[in-house]
Amino acid sequence: MTAIELKNELYEMIDGLHDEDILECVHKVVRTFQMKNSVKEYIDPIHELNESQLAELEEAIEQSKNGKMTSQEDFKKEFAEWSMK
Repeated sequence: MTAIELKNELYEMIDGLHDEDILECVHKVVRTFQMKNSVKEYIDPIHELNESQLAELEEAIEQSKNGKMTSQEDFKKEFAEWSMK
């Protein structure tokens, strides 16, 4: 896939998002990569998370340590249902 095709597909994906929290996460990821490319140093995305997002991440880590994990297939189904709301 060419760079132009990738950009067009990304534009379409982003245009289809309506949840502000998801859009904010996508924005932070893209911004992190832009910053990484501009300063040529790694910027840890964890430093970009707000308190609520950090708490969710910590909870997910604890759940995974306790064996409470969701398969990738189940996650994709749940995410698809959630994103259609």
